[in-house]
Amino acid sequence: MEPNGCQPNKLAMLKPGETTRKQMDEWFGPPISVGLDMSGKSTATWSHIEMKAAPFYSDVKSQMLIGLFETNGILSNFNLTDQIQATNAPPLYPPPNRKR
Repeated sequence: MEPNGCQPNKLAMLKPGETTRKQMDEWFGPPISVGLDMSGKSTATWSHIEMKAAPFYSDVKSQMLIGLFETNGILSNFNLTDQIQATNAPPLYPPPNRKR
């Protein structure tokens, strides 16, 4: 399944105490990492990155969704972070009629 980002309609369906890890895999694709904490709860992290680039400009939007799951696979808590980074890079060389 292709990652499809953390779409608002899917984020609205996340319900701690009800949503399962399997549902999140179906909605967001396979996580980029999984782990266990000391109490045996599992974590899963989904990431989505969009990049737009043009001469002298780039725009990067990234989202990271981290879910904490009980030992039975039910979501107990989640965190979503959004980051947008836009850059305007100066030309590497001056235009033809200008001195360096």
